Amino acid sequence: SENRELNLGQYEPDTVELVRDWFDELWGESEPYDLAALYEARWEPHDPRLIFYKMLWELYGTDIQREMEAAPDFQIGLTQFQQDGVWRARRILEALSGVIVADEVGLGKTYIAAEIIHEAIVKNRQKVLVVCPAALRPMWQEFLREKNLMTPVVSYNELVDHVDTAGRHGSPIQDLNTYAVVVVDEAHALRNVSTARADAMRALLEGESPKKLVLMTATPVNNSLSDIYTLISYFVTNDAAFANAGILSLKGYFDAAQATNPDDLSPEHLFDVMDKVAVRRTREFIKEHYRGEHITMTDGVSREIRFPKPRVRRVNYSLEGVLPGFFADLACALGARSDSLDTVILDEPGEVLTFARYVPSRFLNRTIVQARLDIDGNRDEDWQGEQYERQNAGLLRSMLLKRFESSGYAFQRTIDTMIRSHEIFLAALEEGWVITGDALRQWMATDSDEMEGFIASLDDETSERHIAPASDYDLAVLCSAVEADMQRLGELRDAAKAADGAADPKVEALIEQLVTIADEAERDGVTEHQRRDNRKVLVFSYFADTVEYLYSVLQIAIQHDDRLAAYRGRVVTATGSDKTRQTTVIAGFAPRTAGGENDEDLFDLVITTDVLAEGVNLQQARHLINYDLPWNPMRLVQRYGRIDRIGSDHPEVFIRVFFPAAQLDDMLALEERLQMKIKRAAAAVGVREVLPGVKEIQVDLTESRDEIARLRAEDASLFETGGASALSG
Repeated sequence: SENRELNLGQYEPDTVELVRDWFDELWGESEPYDLAALYEARWEPHDPRLIFYKMLWELYGTDIQREMEAAPDFQIGLTQFQQDGVWRARRILEALSGVIVADEVGLGKTYIAAEIIHEAIVKNRQKVLVVCPAALRPMWQEFLREKNLMTPVVSYNELVDHVDTAGRHGSPIQDLNTYAVVVVDEAHALRNVSTARADAMRALLEGESPKKLVLMTATPVNNSLSDIYTLISYFVTNDAAFANAGILSLKGYFDAAQATNPDDLSPEHLFDVMDKVAVRRTREFIKEHYRGEHITMTDGVSREIRFPKPRVRRVNYSLEGVLPGFFADLACALGARSDSLDTVILDEPGEVLTFARYVPSRFLNRTIVQARLDIDGNRDEDWQGEQYERQNAGLLRSMLLKRFESSGYAFQRTIDTMIRSHEIFLAALEEGWVITGDALRQWMATDSDEMEGFIASLDDETSERHIAPASDYDLAVLCSAVEADMQRLGELRDAAKAADGAADPKVEALIEQLVTIADEAERDGVTEHQRRDNRKVLVFSYFADTVEYLYSVLQIAIQHDDRLAAYRGRVVTATGSDKTRQTTVIAGFAPRTAGGENDEDLFDLVITTDVLAEGVNLQQARHLINYDLPWNPMRLVQRYGRIDRIGSDHPEVFIRVFFPAAQLDDMLALEERLQMKIKRAAAAVGVREVLPGVKEIQVDLTESRDEIARLRAEDASLFETGGASALSG
């Protein structure tokens, strides 16, 4: 408690005696102190769990203590885990003016956003803008009306169309400077920086007044780690913003992670940044730390928070029996044995598809082109056009394989469209023009994963800059290649028809899965109500053509196969942009979880594209079938979230995944590509079991306040200043 010193330079016996007595008196009053033990304690082993808790406390303790001591000010009626999500989101917003709310599908991200909206509108008297996919706009409007939160909701397309006219008469968007908070749902739609919607979002966020940005997405990583870097860049504009954490360049940080072998990536590679920008909780985290909590469902009933156990199963099929030799022929047609398509043009037209219609630049008369270049020097533009055309051909190869992976019928429909495209091209040639264009560039700017209509769009080009004089080309060679391709495409289409309808092994596998589901529903259900819910199935396909095909063949099977009698008259499809029809399908399939009081239970089998993969509560169903696999594995996560949700009455839900036939996957390498994308997503935010055999990885970007509180109660001394310093050492 005191510092006692005596500094003397004395040798007289009397003085030395006095000092010695003074020292002995103090020594007699002292208590033994083991200085060695103090240092020794710093090197003793501690329980790793205790060390982990101490680290958590050092990182988050101050904030947690402040929140625990603060009076609750939530107005929306949140569960405890949603309240904790709001606390964390507020802290990140305060520090960075932006946050990514990335809770897993079905955990109520909308409610977290609603609390932030309420605080802005009611408490701070600020204006808020909500941006979401067009399909979710009615849901958002209804939800905000119920919460008495009057704020505009616009779709991505409306934002693109009106951001330049904001504040003018007739625009759904006010002057951009009036908004203080922007909330974006399904924010992964902004992951591509080169799209019109990305440009519109940046224009919205700029201006005289700063804005806070809330990005909501359960799947912030879709195809690569650059997806999440792009999302962060909307509110973290300084590349060195996290230099104090040792991250000198945010872009370099993500580039290094992307360049790392996916097998070597782990959550620790990205935690330093993700912990600063995101709220992320998984189902397992909620189940472990919020046991016994209740949530009020859409029907007004309060239920204990619990989730069904997802069971992901693989479904295989083989096409070799009905299409012997077809895939070897298809591989040859797509140039699998050719080192360069340029050689195909000269040596193998008719056997290998040249895609001449889509890459006419290969047939340019080089003498004429060179003369023109000597005059106007426009070499870069011509070179870029050729590069885009070559990419067209590459995309078409992948698309043809992907369409066959979905269904032979979708493959045939695509080839029919391509043949019509060739006919249009040849007709233009006769008129003295070659259709060129940069449709690929335009398609890429939409950030669409859909290839529907892409081929047709290549011919929808009437402006002068999309055609060129036929005199610039070697017409004889070009015509020959296009005509040979037409004939080859027709041969492939006709050969694929052998696997249509009842002879389709993939359809047979689907029928057997439905038979199993119907049998299990009868066995497991006690009441007719339970049996009906147990046999409810969502069948997802990537393509509308496949949905149309499945509906026709399944209707025939259901009428003639008594094992499927329960589905008679209860099958429906959902595709396209008809929102009224989609609403009817949703309400008739899951009236208890997605319908209204007067909606009847009309359907047990829904065959749909991804129009029903986001924003709908279909947990009345117990089964989901992926009839084909999308390029983007996070679409699977979105699909699964339709039935794997809080409030499901099913202890288990069953998810079936059709994998490509072995011969197809040898060419597509689809499973391998999906695995790589899933591993990268796992490193950033964790993933559930998306594909059978892919390990679930949990990443929770939040604090375990209950465990910290429990530890504090067990040994409060550990959290005093001295204890913290000692253990930190």
